[in-house]
Amino acid sequence: MTTESPPLRSPFHQLAWFGVALALLGAATFATKGIVIKLALAENIDALTTLTWRMLVAVPIFVTVGIIGYRRRMRQRTADAPPVLDGRSFLKALGVGVLGYYVASFLDFQALEYISAQFDRLILLTYPFFVVLFGAVFFKRKVTPAMLAGQLLSYLGIAIIFWRDLQIEGRDVILGASLVFAAAISYAGYQILAKPLIDRMGAQLFTSIAMSGAGPAIVVHFLLTHPVSDLAV
Repeated sequence: MTTESPPLRSPFHQLAWFGVALALLGAATFATKGIVIKLALAENIDALTTLTWRMLVAVPIFVTVGIIGYRRRMRQRTADAPPVLDGRSFLKALGVGVLGYYVASFLDFQALEYISAQFDRLILLTYPFFVVLFGAVFFKRKVTPAMLAGQLLSYLGIAIIFWRDLQIEGRDVILGASLVFAAAISYAGYQILAKPLIDRMGAQLFTSIAMSGAGPAIVVHFLLTHPVSDLAV
């Protein structure tokens, strides 16, 4: 009598579940950001000042991590492998970073001046709908009934909360919701454009370059609209 050994799971299957776990953790931390911004607004620190401080703190760390990652990939690169980074990919990563970490973030931070953190996160976290939409339109990716059902459920929830907040907060809710919808569309574009670049250069190096592109853009925006003394919060 022989016993059959259980089928082995492929490495891809295991990595896929690890990716799902990372995505869930990222969504959870992403959702808490709105609460922190609201706390800053309560201290009369406006959205752009908060965003500028975010970049002043984060960019040096990401640049350091990116340099370390680049050197490691260079050491691991074989003689016949394509370059770890070329000028075209570098400029693309900078541009995508401006879209995701400047445009989307600025719109999102501004929206929180008009709507609650809960409503803001609920709208912003529907950006996967736009990822699916852009993927179907521009890359001919398949849209399944389950995807459509999930998006319909999400927007039904948004409609209920929007109607409630509109009765309480008035027209500011319309402006705030419009800003965060624009942020969701921008962030979806960032996700679509970032994927091939991440595949090409790795998440560590890509994020470092993307943040390095967005950081100076935000600082310039701040300096054009605020005195430097506003950073003394």
